[in-house]
Amino acid sequence: PLGWTGAALSGLTAAACLAGVASVFLMLRQHEPHAAAEPRVPAWQALRLALRDRRARPFLGYLLAWNAAVGISASFFAYHMLTNLKTGFLVVAAHGVGVAVVRILSARFWGHAVDRIGAGPVLIFCSFGIAAVPLTWFFVTPERLWPIAVDAGFAAFLWAGHGIAAFDLTIGLAPRASRPIYLAAFATAGGLGFGAASIAAGQLAALIPLHFELLGEVWTNLHVLFLLSAIGRLASAGLSLRLHDPGARGTVPELAAALADRLGLGGLRPYLPVPARIPRP
Repeated sequence: PLGWTGAALSGLTAAACLAGVASVFLMLRQHEPHAAAEPRVPAWQALRLALRDRRARPFLGYLLAWNAAVGISASFFAYHMLTNLKTGFLVVAAHGVGVAVVRILSARFWGHAVDRIGAGPVLIFCSFGIAAVPLTWFFVTPERLWPIAVDAGFAAFLWAGHGIAAFDLTIGLAPRASRPIYLAAFATAGGLGFGAASIAAGQLAALIPLHFELLGEVWTNLHVLFLLSAIGRLASAGLSLRLHDPGARGTVPELAAALADRLGLGGLRPYLPVPARIPRP
């Protein structure tokens, strides 16, 4: 209200820098366990192995496509709230806090799910669920902001599971001897997809009219990006079905049943698909 937006944002940035410095000192105190001596693989040889590894290549393709689909819209949600929805910084901050709280509260459930069922089924389930997240923003208007809270809860819950499962799968697919190079390759694939898609999405948004009418409703150029991101996420989620999970011990229907029980919806169990099981001799 006082018009000190620039000073406030600068102060927050300075506080973030101080928190980063403090985290460095805390990390210096972190004990690093002794690693057993193992034969090292030269970096370039390890990179060639990662790119040729039949188990890792589907995951590299998934990370590239998935992060590209996410990058189409991820950079524009806050801008959409501030510019088109006129929410102000308080709502943007509240959305971020809500996402963080839900991710913290749901991390325990997803950790147990990955341990019991496997990272692959969790990643598949969360990927298909997250594909619908950008569509929730089609129901948000300056007069109807409550879907933002739904997005914060629904998206954060699924992103928590996706993050834990993706990390577990990353470690599981990387051989110990060349694990740093494998992790670097996975991170690079995701970063390239996200960065390139974000730049392209910004250029596309600049070519689309800021506001246009379709089917009797007024839309913005960012709604086009949200729709493209949802389509891209759905297509990328299909790639998760091809991933190799060396530690998978269950199926997606079993995960859905466990989630229904957790949410007190055990009555839905009879309506969930159950995979056929071959009895052991």
